Amino acid sequence: MSGDHSTLGPGVHETEALTALENGDIETAKVRAQLAQAAAVNRLASVLQQAAAPNYDL
Repeated sequence: MSGDHSTLGPGVHETEALTALENGDIETAKVRAQLAQAAAVNRLASVLQQAAAPNYDL
């Protein structure tokens, strides 16, 4: 994963979860919300990994 994702708005999974919820599809909303949560954790892990990496300015 590359680039800065902090400026992006709601992701696809969040949007799909809200749409499913609005349509009364609770099970799909739950799955999409879990996917959104996993994506957020992955983004956080990536940011933390980059922050912890040594910065060599040569």
